[in-house]
Amino acid sequence: MSAYAVVVEPDGSMYEIDHKPSLEERQKAVGGDVETIPLLGPAVGWVNEEGLIHGLPLNPLATAAYQAALNTDQVGVVGPMLITGPYDGRGDDTPIPEQWLARLAEFRDTGIFQVAP
Repeated sequence: MSAYAVVVEPDGSMYEIDHKPSLEERQKAVGGDVETIPLLGPAVGWVNEEGLIHGLPLNPLATAAYQAALNTDQVGVVGPMLITGPYDGRGDDTPIPEQWLARLAEFRDTGIFQVAP
């Protein structure tokens, strides 16, 4: 079965979730209440909305992905990030796109985040 979502930790480790995670599972993955951030590809990042307040560590991949989406270098993302696919016409998220799985694998192997695979 293909991954529905991937969690990227600040240390670069990653794990897949093979089902649509519930709100509680998303909160557990990011360590608190969630907020979404836009990612290119398209995809959606789910992060801890109070990560800065709690002093969570910088997440280099989450930061690179978010900066690419906003075309800026002025933001940083802290703590774990759960990645799903884009929203469908009903407002529900979808499984993470295959191209994102390729980007994550490349990042894991090289430490470099590519905007396009």
